[in-house]
Amino acid sequence: MTKKAATSTERDANRSSGTRHRSAITGKFVKTSTAARNPRTTVTERNPDNDKVTRPPLGTRDDSLGEGVSLMERHLPSDLDEETIERLAAEAEDGVPPEKLRRRGRPSIAEDASSTYSVRLPIGLVTLTDERSAIDGVSRGETIRRALIEYLTK
Repeated sequence: MTKKAATSTERDANRSSGTRHRSAITGKFVKTSTAARNPRTTVTERNPDNDKVTRPPLGTRDDSLGEGVSLMERHLPSDLDEETIERLAAEAEDGVPPEKLRRRGRPSIAEDASSTYSVRLPIGLVTLTDERSAIDGVSRGETIRRALIEYLTK
């Protein structure tokens, strides 16, 4: 950071009348409101031996008794028994069945991947296609596919 930029930053921080402070970690000016909204994000401790700032280890937070509790332990249900844990572990080792891995959404029309094409059709032809789709009880796309197959296989 240049001297001019540093002076500007300090001046801006002074002008904001206490709404910004210098971060103990980065040394840059940050909004004080961040600490007010989420105090755990700015919690740091200064090590007196080497004057370095340390943060609590990621994934660990203090509970109400002051003991370190991992986030995994905090989010596990209390009524989880060994039998359930073993069953879930066995399911994870077996893997997910292929039918569950299939994509959600519109079912495919063929075993292979299908291509999509844009075709400009006059309004009259679209109207005829929609009427035929209503008669057959299928979608517009299915009617167009049937017409193409019939025309191309003659």
